[in-house]
Amino acid sequence: MNSRMMRVALLLCALFACAAASAQVQVGYCDDGVANQRYPLFEFTNVAPNGYFFKTAGLQVYQNGRNKPPTLVPAAPDPSGMHLLAVQSGIAGLQFWIARNGDFITIGQNGWVNRIGGCAFSADFANQFPRPMPTPPTQFVGYAMGFEGSVLAGDVPGLNPAPSMIAPGALPSHLFGEGVHISSPVLVKEAALPTCLAGAGGNGAAFYDCVLKQSLGSREQKIYACSQTSLTRNETALCLLAANMGGQEQADLQRVRQCYAKHQTNWNAYPLCLAEGRVDPKIMSLVQCARQNLQTGQQPSYWNLGACAFGPMLWQQLNPNAEATIAIECAMQTGGNPKAFALCTGGRLLISELDKCLTQGVGNNGCFGKNNTISQAYQKIDDELARALGKSNPAYTAWRAARLASDPAMMARAAVDVNREIGRLSSNLSAEAGRALDNFGATAADLIPRVKVGTPRGKIFGKKWSL
Repeated sequence: MNSRMMRVALLLCALFACAAASAQVQVGYCDDGVANQRYPLFEFTNVAPNGYFFKTAGLQVYQNGRNKPPTLVPAAPDPSGMHLLAVQSGIAGLQFWIARNGDFITIGQNGWVNRIGGCAFSADFANQFPRPMPTPPTQFVGYAMGFEGSVLAGDVPGLNPAPSMIAPGALPSHLFGEGVHISSPVLVKEAALPTCLAGAGGNGAAFYDCVLKQSLGSREQKIYACSQTSLTRNETALCLLAANMGGQEQADLQRVRQCYAKHQTNWNAYPLCLAEGRVDPKIMSLVQCARQNLQTGQQPSYWNLGACAFGPMLWQQLNPNAEATIAIECAMQTGGNPKAFALCTGGRLLISELDKCLTQGVGNNGCFGKNNTISQAYQKIDDELARALGKSNPAYTAWRAARLASDPAMMARAAVDVNREIGRLSSNLSAEAGRALDNFGATAADLIPRVKVGTPRGKIFGKKWSL
């Protein structure tokens, strides 16, 4: 453990109880313009029983007049990282702070900040206390994803505002290589449809919610759950970030999420909200990332928030694939509407078939009956892939096996293999194989979502496939 983290941990002790000895030196002062007093600012070098040195601070206050001994009021690091030190207060609902710029301020329960004076201290004194960790800059590259055209607009009655297709944006450049990345299609478990239909009782949203919970992979389930439990896009972004964190990181972010649920973008209230928590530069950095990326009036980007929170560890933390990437963008843009999420991740062809379940039932002349449009499209895709790659090609056999099993995890791996195989063969294809891949692209464009990153090199098969 480095010296800063050891010092932070020890600050959680009662300020002087865990030290065998301490030495104090005055390092500055704070002027209180309301009380018209100057309080000396002291630094304490404490020696723990194990011999480790750590620093604390305090203000010397004459609470009972100059004729009485002064009281040392402890000053501890601000857990939010927004200010330098939180000064212990005996006034209910009010807290004193020493800001990083030297302001001496009070913060009320509603986040109202009042400057009551100023403090003087050296930069060396300030620099020894924790602060948000700097995040190295991240390079971004443009993307388009989902399906061709306006996938969502007007397709989900009552959704306000009606989202358009997944808006082009930017991803951290090292998450994906440039090119078109095939995603696993949403594989509906047809055996579960009667149960979903009966349980929904004619409620379309409940039906789609059931279908998604039966059909999505485990990772996409967590992403979809964020869209269901979050009231705003900012809350969705924070939920998605938590879903990609480990235990302690998730617990740290949960404290920030609780403050956001209570105070939203009233950032001045966060020091009070987090005042009773532990001091950790990681939590400070999460607050800083939220302040930078969840501003009022701007659309939040999950990728910007993730790049800020994870820094160089972004790829290891997110471990992205095309399925999760599309699901994340759909969660951000569909406002918790199950049908909109299904449309965003599965396309119009799937929605057309599922809508038939609500009006005509399941099987026979209803949805997913014999020779339904979904089955015909998948058969066409299988046939064209077999013509292009060969029926004995491992990528093709894995694709067909995953589709027939309706296994999301198998399908995700198969999609990666097919994507790689098409790329490998694209520069040395026969005319027949090229035509087969053009037909594959034209049919799959309405059923299989994809992520296009940067400027793809090489041939894109099927006019509708290129996004």
